[in-house]
This record gives sequence, structure tokens and C-alpha cells, in this order.
Amino acid sequence: MENKIYPEDVKLEPVNVTLYKAENGILYHESKLDKARQDNCNVRKCSICLENDTEHKWRVCDDCMHKEQLAKYKAISKTTSDYPCIIGDQYFFDQGELEEYFEENDLNPSDAIIYGCKQRSYPFLDENYYEEYTNENGELPEKLQAIINDFNMKLKDVPMLWYEDSETKFIYEP
Repeated sequence: MENKIYPEDVKLEPVNVTLYKAENGILYHESKLDKARQDNCNVRKCSICLENDTEHKWRVCDDCMHKEQLAKYKAISKTTSDYPCIIGDQYFFDQGELEEYFEENDLNPSDAIIYGCKQRSYPFLDENYYEEYTNENGELPEKLQAIINDFNMKLKDVPMLWYEDSETKFIYEP
């Protein structure tokens, strides 16, 4: 049988540990100095160009981020010229809107990163959505099931959602 060790019988030895206290009052072990510095800085050098400053939560400056995005964009082989398209978080549903955007933002279309869009329908409700409300037979009350069925039928008439297709490059044709 294993020896019984009660809390009062546990032998503890004092040790000296080096801790560092940040200006925010948090203590860091000496093995976590890099984390302490990262947690408490408000700016850092870009990890790519090592020159430009960037906000502490970002590791890459805006210039390098744009270069990376542009390289990734240029590597896309699938293309479309069908609207809608998207730049950043702004959707364009016709050529006029897109040209107006270029003009207002003094942007050359050849410098823009424009993605095509895909459609996605809204998800239907099913009995699993309300599974914690089922009766002892694992079934929904008839009235609730009828409401869900009615909702799903009406949902078919709701226009689909548009979202960015990051695998399709939009080809602007003026």
C-alpha cells in the first residue's frame, strides 16, 4: 500500500525565483521576458521589412501587408467579370458604382484588389436547433414543427447573401 501523505506532512523548500514587474503591475517569470515585452509595447518593427513601425498587435506594416495581398491576388487564376464584386468590405453591383469608387478614392483600377462574389442561401432551421425542447419521444411539439416548416418555406423566397470569393479575381473591363 502507498504511503499516506497528509497536507501537513508535505515538505516544501523555499526557492528564489526572478520575476519582472511590468508597468501595468503584471509579474512575469524570467523565461517569459519576450511575452512581457510584447504584451506591454504599443509599437513594433514590421517583421518583414524590419523598418516600418506597426501597431503592437500587428506584426506586418501596411506596405508589406499590401504587397503580400497583391502577390496572393496576382497568383489567382480563376477570373470573372460578372457583378457583384468586392474591394475590402465594399460590394459593387454594377460598373457605375465601381467606377465611382475608383474616382472618389483616386484609385487606378489596375492597382485595386477586386474579388468576385458568390451567393449563399440562409441556413434552414431543423429540429436539432430546438433539440433541448423535444418531448420524451425526441420530437418537437407539432405546432413548433409546423412553424419551423413554414419559416423554412418562406426562407426560400429571401434573396441569397453575397460574400467574397477569395479564389476568384474580378476582371474590371471599362
